[in-house]
Amino acid sequence: MDDIKLFAKNDDELHKMIAVVKHFSDDIKMSFGIDKCAKVTLVRGRRVNTGDMFVQDEETSIKELTNDSTYKYLGIAENDVISHNTMKEKATSEYKRRLRLILKSELNATNKIEAINTLAIPVLRYSFGIVNWRLADICGLDVMTRKQLTMHRLHHPKAAIERLYLPRDLGGRGLQQIEMVWNMEATNLANYLSNPPDILTSISLDYDKCQAIYSINKQASILLAQHRLTLPYGEKEKARLKCSFHKKLQEQLKSKRLHGHHEKQTHREFVDQKDTHQWLKSAGLRGETEGFVYAIQDQVVRTRAYEKSILRRDTDDTCRMCGKETETIMHLVSACSTLAGTEYITRHDNIAKLIHWQLLKDRGKMTCDHAWQHQPQTITTINNSTIYWNCGILTDRTINCNKPDIIVRDNNVVNIIEVSVPHDINIATDKVIEARRPDIVLLKKKEKECLIIDIAIPGDCRAWRKEEEKIQKYNDLAWELRRIWKVKTKMVPIVIGALGTVTTRHRSFLAVLGVEVSFETIQKASLLGTAHILRKVLN
Repeated sequence: MDDIKLFAKNDDELHKMIAVVKHFSDDIKMSFGIDKCAKVTLVRGRRVNTGDMFVQDEETSIKELTNDSTYKYLGIAENDVISHNTMKEKATSEYKRRLRLILKSELNATNKIEAINTLAIPVLRYSFGIVNWRLADICGLDVMTRKQLTMHRLHHPKAAIERLYLPRDLGGRGLQQIEMVWNMEATNLANYLSNPPDILTSISLDYDKCQAIYSINKQASILLAQHRLTLPYGEKEKARLKCSFHKKLQEQLKSKRLHGHHEKQTHREFVDQKDTHQWLKSAGLRGETEGFVYAIQDQVVRTRAYEKSILRRDTDDTCRMCGKETETIMHLVSACSTLAGTEYITRHDNIAKLIHWQLLKDRGKMTCDHAWQHQPQTITTINNSTIYWNCGILTDRTINCNKPDIIVRDNNVVNIIEVSVPHDINIATDKVIEARRPDIVLLKKKEKECLIIDIAIPGDCRAWRKEEEKIQKYNDLAWELRRIWKVKTKMVPIVIGALGTVTTRHRSFLAVLGVEVSFETIQKASLLGTAHILRKVLN
């Protein structure tokens, strides 16, 4: 211990105690930092000035604190009492400084949030439970943090606040809410005091209970009562309390009609929640891109429908591209007929190129270092395998797209009415489309196996139906190839929502490919394509 505080009845006893400490310090070759030492004298609770105190040699003295001066003990500025206002100003100023430095850095969004949690918030956390913070001060710090995030384009001003503070595996940004940290620190300290290991801790608890305001015990008791917990509690209850905070945020988010749309979508029975939120952990998007994707998911991007329905402006809400449907976010990212022939194809092909590049890489043929540089050839033969890229397959008979009018799932009839994605753009029209041009066909000659791979990026609520539709669409082609090529044929639909939603069967379809396809990279490509489309259209 390199910091020590001595308590004595009078100056004479204090002088003797200093002599004892100095004797021990000399034995272990540890010298006093006299310039950091200070003395204060209290008489009946009031500070009085008795002058400096000299140490043995009568040349070195420990200075008496004046009214305006403070002494830093374990990072907390004190005089006769803790200087609460000084400490709050100092902690707030340092927190702002670190926050700005992090936001100005070149870190990606995930690392910026992690840096705030580990480098900036601990400056405030250390003072919680010691310095008398008011709830208004804490809430003001949260508001200031969100303002800084908005200024640096990590957070949309109209986006859901709750998602900022939810963990990333629950679909949030993972930022620690200062109010929650304040409550947790107060609760942990009260829990420690409720199990006094010695008489001094017991005295501290009694003193805290006597406080009319700023009582740690009272603050913790009110908080725990809301979650049906009492002091003291163990590690299981501590984890339960933290989960309760997150559950409360989720419920608040779901209750919002606009912001809660994506949250309710991810909790549908066919959606894989863990994989849907996987991009938040490993995509490594830039701060402004991740903030924009969140704004899209929260339905706060300024489309014409948003301006008319939310902002209550007298404007036409018809899509500026096709001029037919209402210009909602889902329409622009997955159902606009004008964008289907251009922007949707680019987004679709980026994912298809990634899979094609991975299939070649797994067979020892590296055409380029990165998937985004890859330019697939129509037919590639390598290692007893043939890979067809967007190539019409010759068959003995015409194979039409037998798109079913309904799909029966769990005894429920679900109507399928949607605009599909490349390369079957006209599937929703009255034209008869030949279903013999899948995105990728992988023929394994040695294993006598053929994989029909087709990619789609529909609206998130249509992901499961799109998988069923792809299987039905190429069912006849699979039977025809099984008969002509004498191989086992499997249909592999790779479907990912325009906003990153995936179904519970997505992993099993990827496993059929037999290659290490990075799921996070596929999801990232879909989200980046969606963000690009919206930026281009809205600008």
